[in-house]
Amino acid sequence: MSTLLLKFFFIWSFSVLLFEIFSLGDSPYQEIKPQEMISYLEQGNRLPQPKQCPNEMWI
Repeated sequence: MSTLLLKFFFIWSFSVLLFEIFSLGDSPYQEIKPQEMISYLEQGNRLPQPKQCPNEMWI
């Protein structure tokens, strides 16, 4: 894996972890099938801001 790809993967996985923490354990991407995930993300779709997540933490 390239260094750039590893950095992207780290940032993405950390953001999923934060989503799970702030949503108090909700499953991310519940409506997306695994085989559709890459195209979903390439289209610019992202996880919604959890209700418990302060705006200062949301970019």
